Amino acid sequence: MSKQSIQDLSADHRRAASLIIHYGKTDNEGINAILTESMDAGRVVPLIFAILSVYDQLGDELRSDVGQAVLSSVIHDLAGQEQ
Repeated sequence: MSKQSIQDLSADHRRAASLIIHYGKTDNEGINAILTESMDAGRVVPLIFAILSVYDQLGDELRSDVGQAVLSSVIHDLAGQEQ
């Protein structure tokens, strides 16, 4: 897998995690920002696959306070891998 592919997947999963957190907080502006970023990057379909992948793997745990904190940490880690 190329470096660009890894960066794209990291960005997709970061956006998926961010979208889940914004959704959990009913933050429509945050949701719109993530969707706009995905559209601008031409990565809407990969974002959907990343969201489904996250939910397949973590489901109920993500809805807890601890799960939300872990997702926030993961977002920051993935954002670093995009560079």
